[in-house]
Amino acid sequence: MTTAAVLPTVQSVEQRELKPMKLVESLLLFGIPAAALAFSLLWVWPALTAAGFSKMYGYALCLSVVNAGLLIAAVVGFIREGHPLTWAAFAQRMRLTRLSGRVWIWAIAGTLVFAASALLINSLAVMIYDAIHFVIPEGMSVQMPGWLTVIVLLFNIFGEELWWRGYILPRQELTHGKTTWLLHGILWACFHMFKWYAVPFMLITCQIIPFVAQRTKNSWPGVINHMIINGASAIMSAL
Repeated sequence: MTTAAVLPTVQSVEQRELKPMKLVESLLLFGIPAAALAFSLLWVWPALTAAGFSKMYGYALCLSVVNAGLLIAAVVGFIREGHPLTWAAFAQRMRLTRLSGRVWIWAIAGTLVFAASALLINSLAVMIYDAIHFVIPEGMSVQMPGWLTVIVLLFNIFGEELWWRGYILPRQELTHGKTTWLLHGILWACFHMFKWYAVPFMLITCQIIPFVAQRTKNSWPGVINHMIINGASAIMSAL
């Protein structure tokens, strides 16, 4: 059977099974992972380090377990919706569809806007916190060898993008319509509550990927953005 013959079936299954996501469910599906990430990095990681576990491996483990959980949750959600267990069906449901020229333009533009916005907003945050004499806590990151960085990034990128933009966003759109990206971005910023001091500023930058994802109906721009921005941050940290 050709791909062209498979896709109409996939689309019809999605239309039949996809259910709108109400606000309460959105709060739960963002809030539970946010609490898990905060617990993992603020309690489990220090406890492992205090017990003699490598700080580097402890960080990689605590972060990757949560992101792996998001990836698993996306797959479980897909299965529970009753879709055919094929890559074509999974890709269609998670919006991992073809990268057309238009989607590439959105992906590149979104990445550039994200990078520029992050630089400006981070500078603004430092200025504000300096003015009020607030000392920003030490960063939640450690230097890791290249191979471990790649593993952590893969879990981070695909865990978040498949769960947030692949599984959750399409269902939220059925409830909140054209402004879904705004609510989604606010909740995604709050997912990073383990670094609460950054959340007020992330309320701005975290709107970009959901906006592009909703406009393109494609999850690849978020994957590309995540890969470039987080990869560049990891390289700069290593250097």
